[in-house]
Amino acid sequence: MKQVTINKEKYLQVKNIMIECGVSTSVFDLARKMNIDLVMLFYDKLVSNQNKNSKEQLSKNLLGIYGNLLATTYYSGLGYNVYN
Repeated sequence: MKQVTINKEKYLQVKNIMIECGVSTSVFDLARKMNIDLVMLFYDKLVSNQNKNSKEQLSKNLLGIYGNLLATTYYSGLGYNVYN
């Protein structure tokens, strides 16, 4: 599979659009801890690749990231010391 690359300007543009659409910085931080570059994932799966399977894979990755975020928030709220 070909590695997709974009320049810094395009990268920041995609990230800003994601933030404007409601993706919080905590989601970007958690994705980075999971070794996922969320901006590149979005760009690769939605912009450069119009394959249905890639969009399903993107959905699964996002659900994993949000699941981890929700679990962290929940258990932190119960007083546990959560480490991601």
